[in-house]
Amino acid sequence: MEPHLIDDLAHKEKFYWWHRVRRRNLRRLTGLWTASGGRVLEIGCGTGANLRDQISHLEVAVGFDLEMRALSYCRDLFPVQGDANSPLPFVDDAFDAVLMIDILEHLADPGALVDEVGRTLVHGGAAVVMAPAGPGLWSYWDEMHGHYRRYTKTALASIFAEGWRMQALEYSFSWMYPVVWAFRRFMQRWRRSPTYSDFIEVPDLVNGVLVAIGSLEGLAQGFMPAPLGTTLCGVWLKDGEP
Repeated sequence: MEPHLIDDLAHKEKFYWWHRVRRRNLRRLTGLWTASGGRVLEIGCGTGANLRDQISHLEVAVGFDLEMRALSYCRDLFPVQGDANSPLPFVDDAFDAVLMIDILEHLADPGALVDEVGRTLVHGGAAVVMAPAGPGLWSYWDEMHGHYRRYTKTALASIFAEGWRMQALEYSFSWMYPVVWAFRRFMQRWRRSPTYSDFIEVPDLVNGVLVAIGSLEGLAQGFMPAPLGTTLCGVWLKDGEP
């Protein structure tokens, strides 16, 4: 993550609707592996909100990130500085779950990281992924964040090949797809400052309504999966069932 956006993230992730909905989706996807006191690593943890949201259920919560500025917000976790492009500094079978939230799109070779994640997971451990979806949504936002790609279901699933079993793969923020497409096409015309963020603050009432819509989408995933979305969410188990 660009340093100029880290402080903005630390402020907004506490209340902003997009971050709140994403954390609710993450709790739904990770509940099986974290409810009983697991050891969880988040690669690209940023300022730590995802782990902090579940820390009361965890035995160990390790936040791994390249940016020391981001890790300075993670003193209540176990912060480790490192580069996801290099071998992970953890022993084999160290974790019950590894979170990769908006990290794979930053890597030229995401498969190398997935192999390392498999090494650090116990048998049956879970790799939980969220990544930008929809190549048609590619815009200045991806370029500002140093993305290599936006994923389709097929492209994301192809990274998890031999030795993995897919448990879940779904789109989220489906209701935002046309809005994001239109907004970013419009904003593409304008010159943006280095501190620009698409996470524009909205009135509290609007913020609450958007959280409610996102929560309804999460409830509907079990019987009416979203056909598209701005984010892909997936869970893969190492070598089968835990």
